[in-house]
Amino acid sequence: MPGTCSRCHSAEGLPLYITEGVSITQPTANALSCTTCHDAVPGFTLYVSNEVTFPSGATLSFGEGDVSNLCMNCHQGRSSTPTVNAAIEGIGADTVDENLGFINIHYFAAGATLFGSEAQGAYQYPGKTYVGLNTHVPGADTCAECHNVHALQVNTEICAQCHGNVELDAIRMDDGEPIDYDGDGNTTEGIAGEIETIHEALWTAIEAYAARSHKAPATPTTSTKLGRATAPGHLVWCRRSTTISMCRRTPAHSPTTATTSWRSCTTAWRTSAAARQLPV
Repeated sequence: MPGTCSRCHSAEGLPLYITEGVSITQPTANALSCTTCHDAVPGFTLYVSNEVTFPSGATLSFGEGDVSNLCMNCHQGRSSTPTVNAAIEGIGADTVDENLGFINIHYFAAGATLFGSEAQGAYQYPGKTYVGLNTHVPGADTCAECHNVHALQVNTEICAQCHGNVELDAIRMDDGEPIDYDGDGNTTEGIAGEIETIHEALWTAIEAYAARSHKAPATPTTSTKLGRATAPGHLVWCRRSTTISMCRRTPAHSPTTATTSWRSCTTAWRTSAAARQLPV
């Protein structure tokens, strides 16, 4: 397992990173082990991670010694707003460039979604306002409070205490007058439905953009429509595909981050030079 992957995809990579601050090539393992997270077996005490550095360079924490910090050493993604800005620096908004394309945040970047603008996982446009850490309620605010830390499933019995016996996709969290995030007139659907409609609208815009500017289709790399350019990219493609990749994968960890990130993408789309001649 190469050092660039071993921290999260080998049994011994995370302990080495926590204790020594480095990642090196590790033997391939068919799964994580107890000693990946526990520094003593038996006893099952956990490695201590007081703060976590994200790809953006931000150092974030749930609090000193909080067990959920350990989770974020892997569940943080591998790219960020600074990653995209470095790639597009000096390139015009609608200039074709062989070096631009889909920047993949990687899988399950829940920590980046949860910390929102503090982590800058989704692309953040200059002059726009984004929400930071998604605070919920005491007892349901961190990775370990909401998830079974071994099986990873959501502890839905905690949700039911306030939301009743409902499916997770049906939950919405309005503070006052319901907000129609996707503009379809439905303010009773779950926040998952709101996000799905915004995602589809942005994906349609990306397809139209690719067809016009790349002279080739934007083809989904998976059924989740993360998207990958089939020709040299543009600055606007680079920004949007990064956001759609992150928000599609872990929107539930911060619905506000997902909706504001996607809506800012759509707004920027409408004002880009290449898009003005396209339906949105």
